[in-house]
Parts: sequence; C-alpha cells; structure tokens
Amino acid sequence: MLPEETPPAENPLSPGRILPALASGIKMISMAFFCESHTATAVRAPFANGVIAQFLQKVEWGELDLLVIDFPPGTGDIHLTIAQESRVSGMVVVTTPQEIALLDVRKAVHMCHQMRLPILGVLENMSYWRDPTTGQKVHLLGQGGGQKLCAETGIPFLGEIPMEASLSQTADRGEDIFTVFPACSAADALLQACQKILEHATWLEQMEGRYLKNFELVWQ
Repeated sequence: MLPEETPPAENPLSPGRILPALASGIKMISMAFFCESHTATAVRAPFANGVIAQFLQKVEWGELDLLVIDFPPGTGDIHLTIAQESRVSGMVVVTTPQEIALLDVRKAVHMCHQMRLPILGVLENMSYWRDPTTGQKVHLLGQGGGQKLCAETGIPFLGEIPMEASLSQTADRGEDIFTVFPACSAADALLQACQKILEHATWLEQMEGRYLKNFELVWQ
C-alpha cells in the first residue's frame, strides 16, 4: 500500500544507522524490505523483538509530525516490546462490527489498560456497504459493534469506515484515495477519524503528568 520511492539503506555518514524508505514523502520501515518476496516472515519472538528495537532506535527518523506503528492483531510479545521500547502517545483500536471480532479487541483494550497505554479511540472498519441503487446502508457484518465497545469502556468512538471498492482498489495499487477518489465516503470517514485522533492525542499531551483515576479518560 506504500510503494517505496527510495528503499531503506545504511547511512553512509553513520555506520549501523538506517535511512528509512520513502513512499510519497512518507518515511517508513518494514520487515518486508529485508525478506525475500513471497516468503513467510515466521520468526521467533526474541528475533522479532530485536528487529523492532532496531526499527525504533537505529532508524534515522529525523523530525516527524507523527510516528505511526501498525501493530499486528493480538496481544502478544511484539505489543509488549513496542510499549516498553517506545513512548507511545496513544493507541487506536480497530475492530469490525461483529461480536466475534470484539472478543479479541476487548483483550487488546484490557492489555492497554494493564500497561497504562492511553487509547485514543475505537475505529470500526468494514462497517457497512451502501446499495448503489437505493442508497441504503447494508450492514453485512452486523451493526454497532464498535459503538457497543465504546459504551462498555468509555473509549471515544472515531467513526465507521464503509466497505467501498475505491478503498480496496487504491490500496492494492498503492495509490492515495484522497487524491484518486476524494469525494468517496471512505475518504471522508478516514479524514474525520484522523481529525479526531489528532484532537484526542493533543488533549492527552496536555494531560501528561496528571494522575487520572484508574487511567480512565472522560471526553467532553
């Protein structure tokens, strides 16, 4: 989804340091750059943890507006390592509407609470499909799962991302949906969610250093 303009490379001025890849001006790093194409990246936890530590500490990130870490699903060793090795400003929990997905997502929320990681909000993906003939929303995977989770936990709800061909097509082609399909519902929903994430992250930064009872945040 992020085709590199420039691949990662060792910094010639600082041996042992890595210059990140560039994709549409976005700095990025991934295990995919260091594995052969079409091969599985099955590694044991100690090795994976070492790679993560290198990505955080050995990559020449320079000045960044945001550092976004795309976690794998679950609540495993990788999540613990990233939480310990980096200063995480906040987590975005992504779910789909059906109850079977919420079972795992609740565990992720519990892990964040245990590790005292603030949660910026819950984003519901594949929320609905809009019938092109009637314009009605069709909830193929159930309805309201993300909002239900927010009601249970008091976490802010960031929005619903619809199922749209434009979203999967641009992702598959490594294109920017906001440029190719700026008026589509998915692009609008993503922009609104990003705005909420930034607002909540700013609020959390202002609250840093204060003790919050049970680390539960109440949003106005």
